[in-house]
Amino acid sequence: LRRQRQMCIRDRVYDSANFIKQTTSGSSIEKETLVQMLAGNPFLINAIYSAGSSGDNGQLINFFTNMENLPFDQVQVLDKQGQRLYRTFVNGGKEIPATSGVDHPVIEASLDGEVYAENGLFDGRLAMVAAAPIKMVYGDPIGHLVGVTYFDLRLATRLKALSGMEIAFFDENGVFASTAPELATLELTSVMQSPDYEVPVNGRNH
Repeated sequence: LRRQRQMCIRDRVYDSANFIKQTTSGSSIEKETLVQMLAGNPFLINAIYSAGSSGDNGQLINFFTNMENLPFDQVQVLDKQGQRLYRTFVNGGKEIPATSGVDHPVIEASLDGEVYAENGLFDGRLAMVAAAPIKMVYGDPIGHLVGVTYFDLRLATRLKALSGMEIAFFDENGVFASTAPELATLELTSVMQSPDYEVPVNGRNH
């Protein structure tokens, strides 16, 4: 009976993990589509043209200040070589050191003329990252737009609501966001080594 119960728990975990993977992949595609759409906005095109020619970011600041409900935590506007012209944090996001640059695979893809998104590290944090070239109707790109959405408590809470599972995000330093306090102190080595690892959350084993 215990073995059957473990198998049921394991199957549920695998199904939930696949669901979460599909959900985050779908969300990444949505971010890619949105970045591409924003990159074609004529007001943004005018703003980056002005910033590139005069060094004045005023129009860029106004553009993003007036954008409501952007589903990003960080937005960057780069010049055509990939150098940063403007960087802002939205939705209450706190500024962190900028460590990702032209060698980031998403930015590299945009510099090659592609619209691209993937999940991975950005500025040292796990995130959904999307980028698209900014161009006029004709000619080469005049800049690039980068949108970043971090794997954080807000995303974990959304995934919990969709999957019915408690969610924890972790990296090599440990758990950095979780929907239950018990998950914040997980022994990650034990979790990785044992497929039958369980942890009590709200009086139930998960």
